[in-house]
Amino acid sequence: ATAALNRLWKYAQMLNDLTGYSNIERMKLRVEAADGTVAQLRQEVERSKEAYEARLSSRNELQKEINSLLQRKSSWGQSDVVRY
Repeated sequence: ATAALNRLWKYAQMLNDLTGYSNIERMKLRVEAADGTVAQLRQEVERSKEAYEARLSSRNELQKEINSLLQRKSSWGQSDVVRY
């Protein structure tokens, strides 16, 4: 019984090789692996975008503060000088 199953499996494998189905299965596994990589990279891109937007927002706030300090430069106190 086991020998018959082994022969059947061997013939099925040969048929798959002849029809190109084995190649399709290998390609399918490669595509699935690539999909996983793409998903990881998309998450990384999203994290990078969020970090960039946070830094951009921080830079904009600092720019507003600098502009405010410069507008009232004539009335600066000691803390304003240190802050600038």
